[in-house]
Amino acid sequence: MNKSYITAAAIFILVILWIASGMLFSEDTSEDKAFTTVDTSASGQEEIAVTVAHLSPRPYRREVSVRGYTAALRQVEIASQTKGRVSELPIEEGMRVKAGDMICRLSVDDREANYQEALALKTQRELEYKASQELAAKGYRSETKSLEAKALLDAAIAQVKKMEIELEHTYLRAPFDGIVNERYVEKGAYLKEGESCALLMEETPFLIVGDVSEKDVVLLHVGQKGAARLSDGRRAEGEIRYISSIANADTRTFRVELKVDNADRSLRDGMTAELLLPADQIQAYYLSPAYFVLNSKGVVGVRVVDDRNIVRFVPIDIHGSDSTGVWVTGPEENSRLIITGQDFVKEGQKAKPVLADQKAQVPGATGNE
Repeated sequence: MNKSYITAAAIFILVILWIASGMLFSEDTSEDKAFTTVDTSASGQEEIAVTVAHLSPRPYRREVSVRGYTAALRQVEIASQTKGRVSELPIEEGMRVKAGDMICRLSVDDREANYQEALALKTQRELEYKASQELAAKGYRSETKSLEAKALLDAAIAQVKKMEIELEHTYLRAPFDGIVNERYVEKGAYLKEGESCALLMEETPFLIVGDVSEKDVVLLHVGQKGAARLSDGRRAEGEIRYISSIANADTRTFRVELKVDNADRSLRDGMTAELLLPADQIQAYYLSPAYFVLNSKGVVGVRVVDDRNIVRFVPIDIHGSDSTGVWVTGPEENSRLIITGQDFVKEGQKAKPVLADQKAQVPGATGNE
């Protein structure tokens, strides 16, 4: 036990000596701290040297890119305008037809008999009217009777026309060239007025449809050229045929339709596509993203030096980019953009601008005074 007490006492004495040695040989670092402190007071702010370049805008035509899909320009359900049983179905699903081709036909029933009856009545009225005219010319028939005969003839002619239309309605025809995408009935089925027998889709031209933001829609106009990239990598050229004037209530976007040719019939309704719409030309700056900074509110912008060499933050709008730089607007033309040292200065601080070598600039900034 005595040996344990002696060991513990020796360790305690060594710890006390180690602590005391740190207090005796510590160095005063107050001088170093004073050396690294920067006076940021308004009266004695340090001027930090920054490299600047004058901004010069260039013409830029940005490309609005939105996700979209293919859609048929026209598709219509071939609906019956009369009632009757389906007696002929000369088409199958997937068949292509020309405008005027019969899609299906309803049974004639008594329509043909009614038509023949109307023709006979018309012939009778024509004879009666002719006789009335001859008698009136000889003074044996009053003008009133002649007008009555004419009215009966007109009514008979109208009835014949009505019967012709009724017969024609038994033929359900294609209103345009297209492909029969669906057939709803089979031979022997009964159709009422307004019921459809098939769905016809026009194959060319075709539409590429997308929803454009309210910020980008103002850059587009009807008749403007554009393109679409399909999911398999193919590219289709066309022009804008429609821009909605009413925004989608949920997304606040506007429907845009690009009309493209589909003569090879390779496009199908509902395919994924990307709309590529060149917007109107603007004047913008082409800058490296390395020059961008964030302010305290998280807004992206650049720092410039004004005429009094005071640092200013300018928000930017990004319009496009590539592997080299970004197209932006926001700063005034010929502003002195800080391209080196922008992270070491802040808004309102006075800086010492040094004009950069022109060769070091990206397009859009120049080293000329």
